Amino acid sequence: SVDGHLYPVLVFIHGGGYQTGTTREIPEEAMAKKYAKNNIVFVAFQYRIGQLGRKIFFLIFKRNFPKGFASTGDENFAGNYGLWDQLRALQFVRDNIERFGGDPQRITISGFSAGAASVSALSISPLSNNLFQQTIQMSGTFFSEWAVSNRVVFETEKMAKFAGCDDTLDDSKELKKCLKGKTVEELMDAVERMGSARMEPNSLLFTPRIDADFFPKDVKTLLQNAPTKRNLIGVADTEALTFILLLDKENSMDGGMSVKPEEIENYDRKKFENFVRNIIAPKNLFVNENEGKVVQQKIIDFYLSDSGKIDGKDKKLTTDFMFIVPMLQEVHYKFEKGWPVFMYMIDYYNKKYYPKNIPIKGSYHCVELPPLFNITACPFLIEDFSEEDLEFEKVLLTSVVNFVTTGNPSISTLKWHNLNTKNPLQFARLNPTNPKMESALYPEKLKFWQKLTENYSFDLIRGINKETLKSKDEL
Repeated sequence: SVDGHLYPVLVFIHGGGYQTGTTREIPEEAMAKKYAKNNIVFVAFQYRIGQLGRKIFFLIFKRNFPKGFASTGDENFAGNYGLWDQLRALQFVRDNIERFGGDPQRITISGFSAGAASVSALSISPLSNNLFQQTIQMSGTFFSEWAVSNRVVFETEKMAKFAGCDDTLDDSKELKKCLKGKTVEELMDAVERMGSARMEPNSLLFTPRIDADFFPKDVKTLLQNAPTKRNLIGVADTEALTFILLLDKENSMDGGMSVKPEEIENYDRKKFENFVRNIIAPKNLFVNENEGKVVQQKIIDFYLSDSGKIDGKDKKLTTDFMFIVPMLQEVHYKFEKGWPVFMYMIDYYNKKYYPKNIPIKGSYHCVELPPLFNITACPFLIEDFSEEDLEFEKVLLTSVVNFVTTGNPSISTLKWHNLNTKNPLQFARLNPTNPKMESALYPEKLKFWQKLTENYSFDLIRGINKETLKSKDEL
């Protein structure tokens, strides 16, 4: 900026389940042509997830690695190190972005998947929520169990055993010292021997946790006490397709839940019921067996109440469980506190990119990455954009650019409206041909899951006992 004019800033936090990912995935051309060209200063940064240089990134890609979030649950090894890195990066941006032509009073932080959950976390932590003015969350929220869980403490202990540090389990200082003395390969091998994923929606082993420092209170209380910010937030309509069907067991961080396309044909009611009882809502999570059975049956009845095909029900339920319902809960609490929230759902996908053997299609986890960042290898390779893809890019990218620059994502073909008393769940349905506002995003799903949470002992969405706040592994 030769005239001293300062421009709005967009900070992007990459996803990858807190285990993989890198800013190098974003081509410089995308930063220049999609953002700098639109007078936005674009910022991306690394945070500790285990990548120790490009060589190590390739070694651990698609494999859990503990460096950024391992924890023993006490002050000696508290965890959340990746979030502390994000905090420091945002402090640097606030203090120095003016030297790069950016306006420190017009900072929008954004993220995808675990990056979006990080944005959600940074928005409510009293250490970080004064460092930016707006937020964008794409397919991620801190109200999901996969985004924040004390189960990381138990996984860290398991890792220590497999890494040969089992004689230090009673002393967190010594355990941390022992793990720090291990090579990258030794730690990776330990995690591999543990099993790289759980067979459940919260498959991630090493995640943030409520630590009494970065997060001095529980998630809901922190949100209620946080300063309000303009928020653009949304999901794709069938997020779970990526984890369950599009990526195989070896390549999916939710590999334990993935199924083969040929198995879909034989998917029946009994398999769906087993999915609910064994994976979504095991009865041992509740205060007694009878309560667990009641919750299981309510979920089964709710998702099988229509006459639709049974073969996609597990994908819909998992999408709701991991992404849509947690987002709706966050949006609900934000609206109650007066946050200006713009919500969207993407229902666009290009059929030609789907492998021919995939029988169920929909808008999947990662669908935002090609139009916004030219990231074209998740979950399958996109070699070139069709005309329809380019139209979708225009809708999504222009909405993001306008939100960053003006605080309102409205575009020529769609006048966005933020949530209001009359329409507390209104949203923009995004696609290339007919983007439009609709009155409410799945109010029946929010109502159903809120009632389950209110009436029974275990909060399935957040993965905690309501009274004790204990995780599944602590019960």
